[in-house]
Amino acid sequence: MEVPTIAEAEQRPALFTRMGFPRPLSATIDHRAVGGVRRARFERGVLFLETVFYSRLSVDSIMRSIQQNILEVVRTRAER
Repeated sequence: MEVPTIAEAEQRPALFTRMGFPRPLSATIDHRAVGGVRRARFERGVLFLETVFYSRLSVDSIMRSIQQNILEVVRTRAER
């Protein structure tokens, strides 16, 4: 997934830029799940790397799996 280059016209005034922090330019993520790596590019050559340790998508997947397993146990016991 990629956020295309952010044009100057798309930038809005923000406290962090007034304080001298570089403006964001673009961002990518190699996959949208735990273990994925986000790469955000900023002005002045700043690169921010972040590993995904939590993903709502993966939590939802785990919860669905647990629910399916519980339903299977309940059905199995009901058949006895």
